Amino acid sequence: MSTLDQAIDTARRHIPITKRIVKPEYWAGYTIVITPDGSHRVYSSSAWKAPTEQPLLPWHAPIGTPVATVDMDGVVTLS
Repeated sequence: MSTLDQAIDTARRHIPITKRIVKPEYWAGYTIVITPDGSHRVYSSSAWKAPTEQPLLPWHAPIGTPVATVDMDGVVTLS
């Protein structure tokens, strides 16, 4: 299994958790990025929005190039 396939599987496994915990109007799906070192990371699609409240630690958007999105229904779209 490639690292992209593993990232997609990870995103799909988190969909039921998100549907149980987060209100439907806040469902954002997941974005998979490839980092400069060549690994894949899974982020909530809202991870690029700065928080409205001051976080404890300094905030920065995820680093990497988006390569795919996984919607809340599990559909994968490659970038």
